[in-house]
Amino acid sequence: MAINSKAKGDKFERKIAKLLSQRFNSFLNKEEAFIRNMGSGARFGGKNQNRARGIMDDKLDVGDIVVPTNFKFNIECKHYKESPKFKSIVESNIAMWNNWIEQATQDRLTSNKHAFIIVIKYNLVKEIVILDSILMEEFKDNILVIYKNTYPVILLEDFLLKEDKWYFK
Repeated sequence: MAINSKAKGDKFERKIAKLLSQRFNSFLNKEEAFIRNMGSGARFGGKNQNRARGIMDDKLDVGDIVVPTNFKFNIECKHYKESPKFKSIVESNIAMWNNWIEQATQDRLTSNKHAFIIVIKYNLVKEIVILDSILMEEFKDNILVIYKNTYPVILLEDFLLKEDKWYFK
């Protein structure tokens, strides 16, 4: 049976939005504080960032997850069947990751957020997060690998262990 990759990606985005909403429910006192971006960032994200000029910051919905205004991060979500080969990770030579980092960096600038996170799920592997380089020190004890000697990669579950207020402005 064929897999609809768009549907798979949409489902993963909804899963992450629900996870974050549950994680921060008591802090925000709101059940669905995070929602899947209906355009998955297509409206203002990536190469469409010029469309954001003149739009109020709190109305921008770049990234795959629409986050609360005071949340410090923009979020990209990616779900793929196969993880990169070990050699590609060691050599920091993963074209998809490079593209995602470029997109997330631009989205961070467009949305005026503190940093980006890219949540990645590969089949049969726990969710990982590629973090913006400015978060290196915050997660130094949880780093699985440092991609391109710049971007820490950690487990999603480790990213979510900080005190609630750390995630918000």
